[in-house]
Amino acid sequence: MFNSLSNAIDNATKEIDAIKSNNNDKRQEIAVKIQKEMEEELHHIKLQVALKDYSPIEHHNKIVTFNSEYDSINVAENCQYEEVKNKLFEQLLTLMDVNIVYNPNPYPVTEMYKIISSSGYDKGNYVCRVWFTLIPIKKWNCIPGDPIRVEWKLNHGYLRENDNEVDVKYDVASERTGEGNKGLKIPEMINNGQVSQPCKFFDIDDFGGEQDERVKRWKQWLETNRPC
Repeated sequence: MFNSLSNAIDNATKEIDAIKSNNNDKRQEIAVKIQKEMEEELHHIKLQVALKDYSPIEHHNKIVTFNSEYDSINVAENCQYEEVKNKLFEQLLTLMDVNIVYNPNPYPVTEMYKIISSSGYDKGNYVCRVWFTLIPIKKWNCIPGDPIRVEWKLNHGYLRENDNEVDVKYDVASERTGEGNKGLKIPEMINNGQVSQPCKFFDIDDFGGEQDERVKRWKQWLETNRPC
């Protein structure tokens, strides 16, 4: 399955690169047209018409036409990106279909988690894991790969619980409640990939804002580990 997922993402990346290259060529062609038009207009002003008789209307109309062509390229390019993205999402959801334990009916996976690290205190050792959405969530303006939930889970002294069992639950969770970085309370990251203060979550402003090193480590971890 993982090879199939990797191939799907690689193919989508190649399609995006091809779209970008093709549209950059089109934009360059328009830029050359604009350059030529401006050079010809400058020549016209200097040598072919008296300044008192000069009218910029024709030149203006040509530039407007070029600008419209440029805008059309941008719109078409965004549509092409959207098509590739939607196709990739469908492929990922298809490839990641699994069966719920004790339920023979398949269901599409819409989120997945990655573990940051564990941290212990008097009640035991806790694992901190971050859940990412694999589908868009309009009410929070989330795109696939955005974090939507953070959990602290007591592992009861075992190295790792079987996370596929239906009775595996989190002990404390921070659910997304809004858009952007401030819409989700986060754990304290004391080093890259290392969390502290089990069972606690913080607003970004609790750390002093976006420039705090703990917030920067969190954002860097997300960038490195987001699934898509």
